[in-house]
Order: sequence, then C-alpha cells, then structure tokens
Amino acid sequence: MQVKLIKTKKIKCGNLVVDVSDHLPNYFLLFADKPVVRNDRPDVRLFSKKARELFFNKLDTCDWSNIYASTDASSAYNVFSTYIETQFNDCFPKVKLSRKRARDKKMDHQWFEKGQQD
Repeated sequence: MQVKLIKTKKIKCGNLVVDVSDHLPNYFLLFADKPVVRNDRPDVRLFSKKARELFFNKLDTCDWSNIYASTDASSAYNVFSTYIETQFNDCFPKVKLSRKRARDKKMDHQWFEKGQQD
C-alpha cells in the first residue's frame, strides 16, 4: 500500500493507492486550533415531590383576577404564560445532569414504563 500525503499545519489529505482495487479512496483531515469540548452532561430539570408541591402551592396562591378581568385575549395569555413560566423556572431550575445519572443505562430509556425497563 502506498500513501501519498500533502501536509500543512491544519490540513492533511491524500490518496490511498492499493493495487488490489480499481477505486481510489481519498481522505481529508482538518485539525482545529482548539480541541472541541463536548458537553456530555446536559442541563436537566428535577421534578421532585417537594418541587412539584411548591409549584402547585405557588399556582394556588396566585391572583388570577387580572387575567380574568382582561378584555384582550392576547394580553391575558401573555400575562398567564409569563407567570406560569416564571414559577416553573423558579421551582424546577435547570441543573447539570450528575455523572452517575449520565452513566446510568436506564436514562437512555426514560420513556419506558418501569416494568419494561427490567
């Protein structure tokens, strides 16, 4: 096998010449200045029982009269949506997925029922 290379600082490319085949495979490698940092642990929300109860309590204590009194549906929806989103983000903040949960094989199949996971 013969390998022909064209070398520069950031690019490597060439042809792989093999006598057994009539194909001429090419390759191209592009090197970045900085390594790409992968984010293996995404941001997730934790829906614990305590957080759910806090969210429901905040919704129960909310004053909805300004939404009911509004004559414009768009403005009423905007007020409603903003309040719900604010309370949701306060009660269920985004946190980094723990290393243990990132390695957990069952996290890949969250949509399965509990009986199906075993």
